[in-house]
Amino acid sequence: MIKKPLFLLLLLFTLTRLPNLTLLPIYADEANYLDWGWRSIQKPDHLFYSLYDAKQPLLIWIFGISEILFTDPLFAGRIVSVIAGLTCLLGIFFTTRRLFDPKSAFIASVLYILVPIFLFFDRQALMETSIASVGIWSYYFLDRFLEKPGLKKSFCLFLTLAIGVWIKNSALLFFVPFSIIILLYLKKFPQQIYSIFNYLLFGFILFLLTLSPLFFQADFWKTFSLNSRYTLGLSELFKFPISVWLKNLLGILDISFFFLTPLIFLSAVWGIIKFKTSHFYLILWLLIPLIQIILTTRTLNFRYPAAFLIPYVIFTAAVIPKKVYSYLLITCIPVIVSFIQITNPPKYFELLSRFSAYSYINDYITGDLSGYLVNAIVSYINQLDNTTPITVSFALNSGNFEAALIDYFHKNPRISTTYFDSRLFSEKLNDFDCFYYSGSQLYFFAREQQRGGMDRFLIKKDLITPLHGRDYSTVYTLRNDCPPEKTISIFLTATY
Repeated sequence: MIKKPLFLLLLLFTLTRLPNLTLLPIYADEANYLDWGWRSIQKPDHLFYSLYDAKQPLLIWIFGISEILFTDPLFAGRIVSVIAGLTCLLGIFFTTRRLFDPKSAFIASVLYILVPIFLFFDRQALMETSIASVGIWSYYFLDRFLEKPGLKKSFCLFLTLAIGVWIKNSALLFFVPFSIIILLYLKKFPQQIYSIFNYLLFGFILFLLTLSPLFFQADFWKTFSLNSRYTLGLSELFKFPISVWLKNLLGILDISFFFLTPLIFLSAVWGIIKFKTSHFYLILWLLIPLIQIILTTRTLNFRYPAAFLIPYVIFTAAVIPKKVYSYLLITCIPVIVSFIQITNPPKYFELLSRFSAYSYINDYITGDLSGYLVNAIVSYINQLDNTTPITVSFALNSGNFEAALIDYFHKNPRISTTYFDSRLFSEKLNDFDCFYYSGSQLYFFAREQQRGGMDRFLIKKDLITPLHGRDYSTVYTLRNDCPPEKTISIFLTATY
């Protein structure tokens, strides 16, 4: 009975997720995740490499495996998110059908496919879509558990949450609404306290066992404090930073209104009001994580709430009239905006920046986190004479463009990448003015003119400018005009 609508949803999902999947160049975080993924899979002692930056490794490993399967590393990473988006789509369909009806399930799924913010993260090698999938499936299993508690359902619920924690710490935000919903349920059915407690206890034990390989990593605990880069600590919260909270609240409203598109957001609000009694638990599943983000986030980014907005489309689908004109009206803007996003990313960000303060056009199009400079450098390198091996070097930096170049060339047999930075040399460089490097042509690519302390060893060759943005890269080669006593031979270790 559900095969036909699922087929139509799968077709629409494919038509929106796969075209121009790599048209928007690689973003800085994508470059890092793909670099970490490759290192984690290729080097046995680097399995938990991403923990040095307080990032859980599960999705990083999947990126690394995908990079083995596909030639283009960016496609390899983004196709993982496409698949995660498909699991999220199925979660929305089955959850909405369970809570409301098949028509609402179909409409909620269509809205998920068309809403620009969900489309965007389904096409990025980031973690937001995977966390969104964990969130909707967790609620599905929670709802089934509350309908008829059982050990198997408890296991499914806690295993899903454990997978979320293996992906990203933000999955922990689901535990607060989960706990509150359980307490409210037990208040309503106090006679089930003993059985519910037992089922949840065994589920929690499975949760801890599933996460034990992660918890036994010293780096997990050593770097956990790095999350303070993004969240406020207890001492800061006790100071009641009202201005930060107000700014975050307005930011969440901005993101919800413009990224979901206005009609969908307003319809969802209507749905929340209409179903405030019958579907109170789903409302809590939506609002409590957003409240946590408002209260604890240091500086809001449109990525932070993205994984927690899924219930909006469920309420929208449940409340809009089941008429063709209603569907056309509510999907008109998402269709247009999503089409622009797929076919012309710079135009999409430019359009978004006119309405929202959280478009992050600087990050994705014009700034140094954007991948347009990466594309220009990769194109430049591919045009070099590669009849002899080429070594692409850069300073000891993370993100774009350095990590991206590692991603793009780690499979190339004639082009290797390496770090070339004064911090890596123990020799007293003051005694020398030239390096001798044998075996290949060495090029140094600088962020603008930042040469990692190797200035006097390099001579300028070219300047590379991107299609969008003000950043540029200066290309250098090694000086070769020094006498032998002023020249030192070097050996550079290729990045993995």
